[in-house]
Amino acid sequence: MQKKIFIFLALYLSLFLSGCADKPKDEKIDLQQIKEDRQGLDYRTKPEDLFTQLDELLKNWQAAQKIQDHALVIAAEKDLEELSKSHFSEIVKAIPGEKGYVAVTALGFSNDVRAIPYLNDALKSQAPIVRSNAALSLGHIASDQTPMEALFETLKKDTEESVRAMCAFAISQIITKDKDQGALPHLLVAIKDPAPPVRNNVVIALARTNSPEARKAILTTTLNDEHPAVRYNSIGAIATIGYTEECKIPLVKKMRDNVGNVGNAAYAVLKELTGQDFGPNPDKWEEWAGIKAQ
Repeated sequence: MQKKIFIFLALYLSLFLSGCADKPKDEKIDLQQIKEDRQGLDYRTKPEDLFTQLDELLKNWQAAQKIQDHALVIAAEKDLEELSKSHFSEIVKAIPGEKGYVAVTALGFSNDVRAIPYLNDALKSQAPIVRSNAALSLGHIASDQTPMEALFETLKKDTEESVRAMCAFAISQIITKDKDQGALPHLLVAIKDPAPPVRNNVVIALARTNSPEARKAILTTTLNDEHPAVRYNSIGAIATIGYTEECKIPLVKKMRDNVGNVGNAAYAVLKELTGQDFGPNPDKWEEWAGIKAQ
C-alpha cells in the first residue's frame, strides 16, 4: 500500500509542476451510465493473473521454508495475506475449479475466519491435493471457532495419507491444553495410523493437549515407533506434557536409540526435567534408573 501511495504522490507532484500547460478538454461521458455499470472504474486483476501471482508467492513461501529464511517467509506470508484478502470472493469461487488447490491454500494465508466454512467443504473434494491443502489452511488460520467434526472424520477415514497428515497438523494448531475441542479420543486412535507422517503430526497434537492419557499413549506406542522422526517428536511431546516417574525408564532406554539425534534428545530431556546430569553415556543413567545391564 505504501508503494501505491508513493506512486500516486509522485504523479500528483509532476502534474502540479506542469500545471501551467494547457489541459486538454475531457471527452464527454455519460456520468449516470458510469454510476450504473461502473465500466472503467474497477481495475481488477484478471483471474488467470491472480492465480499466477498466488502460485508464484506460494512457491516462494515453500522455498523460504526449506532454507529456513525467516525474513523471506514473513515477506511471502504478508504478500499472500494481502492478495488473498483483497480477492477473497474470487478465490472462494475458484475452489471447485482446476485452481482449487491454489485457492484453498491461499485462503489459509488470509487469516480470515470467513474462510473456514469453505475450507471445511473442501475437505470433501474429489482431489486429494485440495483436501490436503484445505486442512493445511485450517491449521494456518487456527481458529477455535473451527467446527472440528469434519477434521476428525477426515483424519479417520480419508484414504490419502497426505490428507490425514494435514488434518492432524490442523488439529495440532487449533487445540490448546485448556481447550482440546474434543480431539483427544480421535488422536488416541490416530496414533496407530499406518503412515509415519500422520503419526508424527498426531504426536505433536497430543503434546498440545497436555493430557496424562496422551503421555501414556506416547510412552507405550510412538516412543518406540519405527520412524525416527516420530520417536524424536515423542520425546519432545513428553517434555511438553511433563515428566513423571513413569517416563524415567522409557526415556533412559531411548538414550541407546540407533539414531543419534533421538538418543541426544532423550539425554537433553532427562537432564532438563530431572535436574540430574550423568553425562551422555547411558550406563550411569541406567544405573540411576535401576535398569539392569544387559
